Amino acid sequence: GGDEFIILSNTCLEEELLYIVKRFRSTIEKYNFSCSIGYSYSNNSNRSYQEMLIEAEKRMYKEKEEYYQNLDTLK
Repeated sequence: GGDEFIILSNTCLEEELLYIVKRFRSTIEKYNFSCSIGYSYSNNSNRSYQEMLIEAEKRMYKEKEEYYQNLDTLK
């Protein structure tokens, strides 16, 4: 497997955060590493970091699950 990363932001737009995630992933993959990245953003000041963390973790574990499913398919 690979490493897991979570990115939380309440200061940028979703498009900006997706760009950051894409750049981060591409940098990691240049070195033949894999990673699962969970991310969450909020433009709603009422949303807590705990809620954002839960969302980011769900995305990260979904990516991880999809990665292992793809590995099983390649066998």
